[in-house]
Amino acid sequence: MRNVELNQLGSRIQPLNLAISDRCGGIPLFVPATACCESSVLAEFRPDSTQLRAEATTVDAFLQAQRLDSLDLIKMDVEGAEHLVFEGMWRH
Repeated sequence: MRNVELNQLGSRIQPLNLAISDRCGGIPLFVPATACCESSVLAEFRPDSTQLRAEATTVDAFLQAQRLDSLDLIKMDVEGAEHLVFEGMWRH
């Protein structure tokens, strides 16, 4: 959110505290103590991680909630969990 503010992108970007996965609801999120920005839903991605909970949705559920019919582009950096994101986007 700070990055959006610093770059004056608030009219174009809406930061959400939400994970994209293969299901909706609470999911485990493994946050490493030593590596910034390398959290994953996969425990084996960074064995030195602390488990937290994150609220998740699927791409399909997110688009439906936002009343969007399609996407033009998806860029993801989900630390090894790409297959889970794809499993949650059957409609699009």
